[in-house]
Formats: sequence, structure tokens, C-alpha cells
Amino acid sequence: MIQYLIGVTRKENKEHIKKMFLNSLPLAFAGLLSVLIGFIDSLYLSNYSLEAFKALSLIIPILGIVGSMGIAIGAALVNSMANYEGKGEKQRVYFSTIFLILISYIIIVIFTIFGYDRFINFNNLQDHSNAKILVFFTQYWFAIVPLYLFVLVLNVVTQYLSYRNKNKEIIYILSIIVISNLILNPIFIFYLDLGVIGAALASIVSLTLGNLYFALRQKRLQKFLSLVVKPKDYLKKMGTILKVQSKVAFSVFLAIAIFALGSIFFNQLAIKQGNEFLAVIGLIEQLKLLMIFPTRGVTGAFLIMFEKAISLRQVNTYWKLYWSATTIIAAICIFEALLIFFFSDLLFRLFNIESESMIKIMEVLLISLYFYFLVNILPRASQVGFITLGKSYLLFLQSLFSVLFGYILTYLLVGNIGKEWFIHGQSLGVFIATTIFLLIFRSMLKKRIKADKKML
Repeated sequence: MIQYLIGVTRKENKEHIKKMFLNSLPLAFAGLLSVLIGFIDSLYLSNYSLEAFKALSLIIPILGIVGSMGIAIGAALVNSMANYEGKGEKQRVYFSTIFLILISYIIIVIFTIFGYDRFINFNNLQDHSNAKILVFFTQYWFAIVPLYLFVLVLNVVTQYLSYRNKNKEIIYILSIIVISNLILNPIFIFYLDLGVIGAALASIVSLTLGNLYFALRQKRLQKFLSLVVKPKDYLKKMGTILKVQSKVAFSVFLAIAIFALGSIFFNQLAIKQGNEFLAVIGLIEQLKLLMIFPTRGVTGAFLIMFEKAISLRQVNTYWKLYWSATTIIAAICIFEALLIFFFSDLLFRLFNIESESMIKIMEVLLISLYFYFLVNILPRASQVGFITLGKSYLLFLQSLFSVLFGYILTYLLVGNIGKEWFIHGQSLGVFIATTIFLLIFRSMLKKRIKADKKML
């Protein structure tokens, strides 16, 4: 690392960072815009009703899980395009991806129907003190079911376009979604007085417009229909591709979704500290996503460039690509931390946080959030690097241990010291897991460099 940082001014290293940055920018912007959709909903609902905002805070992790499924399928699509497109299997790759999207959506709908009662019981929403939250929660839970399909498609589309170097189109699509969502939310929530249902409808319409923009360009809708009209032609011969895609998608999904799943348990722990604390944690989670999703754009670009470098055995670029990605991730995390620090008062006003107790706990948790940003810098790129190195299960294990250690430490710290340590527990969990898996990644990459050098 030190050698890289010393040589960061060298022309070659500058070129790596520049190329990584240019490839990362659209995906990072896409990630930021994706989070802004939920952020906008939260912003308006917090001013509509604090109970509505609390209800949304409980459902955000579910949206995160659905988004993770879309990202995972998109990663599988990119991986299979790299491996099979040159063999004339492009149509089967596309059909297999569509098949995975539909299966995933069916699973989501089944969970929505049959998981409702268990979810409200898990979060103690049946208690009389949570009656208002339960009303808003129920409305939003079922209203956003159509949204899940559009979220899946959008995440796959952005990764597909990035692989095709159509980065401007990604920005156009997401700009359409964010601008329309920004306009429709106040109309549906306040003017039509639809509340949380209005927030759901605004998101559904916005994502529909964005996906339609993609579908109507370059005759993509016609190409899509030509695939689904004769499914038997592809179903018979897509077995191998579907198996590979499922393996990659499952590994990536578990690695990403484990954090969203962890948020469900963290929310359950937060609600025990009182409804007011849940609202604060809901905002903190939104701020965490504002860091995580843009950096996923960087890791997405790193994955694509790392895949190509490994396939061409460009051994001198392996570590340079990792440190280029990590440098950009560090810049994003530090920049966002500074923004939150300087505009925290504005944030409180926007989200209608007025009580002195809420402001006090929020100020303490924001300090913890800065530490959370810092411990997430080094592992972001190395974690997805496990996919390219053929050990995608390590991607999942790193996320699992980060959440597991984080939950245990949060539970102990909150129970024995106080709720002010809520975010510190999560940060310490990430730090411990990161240290272990960074050493594993370092060892694996050194072995891969040694093996590839022998083959040159």
C-alpha cells in the first residue's frame, strides 16, 4: 500500500485511478440516485407523519434485500456475458437472466404474502403503543409489491449498460427516476393525501418511467418480446448458463443482502430502545446507504476491470487496480462524512427532528457513523475480488461475519453501556471481519500473481 501511495503521482498509477474513476462514476452516481429514491420518500414521510417515517424505516431493509437480488443478477449477467457472449450464446444469457428475475420476483411476492404476520410479530408492532406505526407499515408493505419488480430490473439494467460502456444512459435513466419521484411524492403524499401509499405510488411510477426509457431505446422491447415468445427454444439449452448465473448471483446476493438482513435485526434491537430511537436509527441507516451504494459503483467497476486483467494475465495491474478502487472509495467516504458534518443541522430540520433528546442522540450517533465510514474503506474492493479469484463464497462469509460480530458487539455494548454505542458495535464488527478477510485476500492474490507469472 505504502509503495502504491508513494507512486500515486506516477503517470501509470494516475492512469489507473483515472480509468477506474471514469468507469466508477456512472455506477457510483447510479448507486447514489438509487439511494436518493428511498431518501426522498423518507424525507417527505418524516414531514407527513413521524409514525409513517418509522414504518418506512422498518421496510427499508426489505427494499435493500430486493435491490441486492437485482445487483446479484446483474453481476451474474456481466459474468456470463464475459464468458459466453463470444461463444454465440448471447440470447441464452439474456433469457437466463430474465428467467432469474421472474423467479426472484415470485419468491419476493410469496414472502410478502406469507411473511407479513411474522415480520410484525418480530418487530412487536402488534403492541398497542405501535398501533399507528402498524397502520402505516401495513399500507406500505403491500403497496410496494409492484415496485420490487422494477427495482430488480433497474439494478440489472444499470450493470448491463455499464458493461456495454453506455454510462450516459445510466445517468439519464436514473435522473428521470429521481426527478419524477421528487415531483410526484409531494403530489401523492400531501396534495392527494395518500400518505405512505402515495410514496409507494410515486416510486412505482418513477421506476416505470425509467425502465420504459431503457426498453424503448434501440428496439430493446421488441428484442425482449422475441425472447419470451418462444421460451422453449431457450429453456432446453440454457441449463449450463443458468447454473453458472445462479451460482454467481447467489453468492453475490448473500454477501450484499446479509447487511440488509442484519438491518432487520438491528431495527428490532433499536425499537426496544423506544420509537424515538427507531426514527433516529432510520435516518442513520439512510446515511449509511448514501455511503454504501455509491461505493458499490466503484466495486462494480473494479470487478469488471479486475476480471479483464485476470483473463489477460496482466499481473502488474492486479494490486494497482485494487488500490485505485480503494483510493476512490476513501475519497467518497471522506467527502460524504464531511458533508454530513457540515450540514447536520440542515439534516435535522429537513427530517423534522426537533426534540432535544432526538438531536442529542443523533449528534452522538453521527460521530459513530464517521468511524463506520472509515472501517468500510479497505474491504469494499477486496470483497468483490473474491469472485474473480474463484472463491465467491468468501464474499458471503466476510459479510456474514461482519454482521454477526457487529450484532453481538452492538447487543453487548448497548445492553451494558448505553444505546449511544449502537453504531460503534456495528463498526467494530466490520473492523474485525475486515482484518481477517483482507489477510485472506492478500494471500490469495499473491498466489494468483505467482501462478500467472509462471504461465506468461
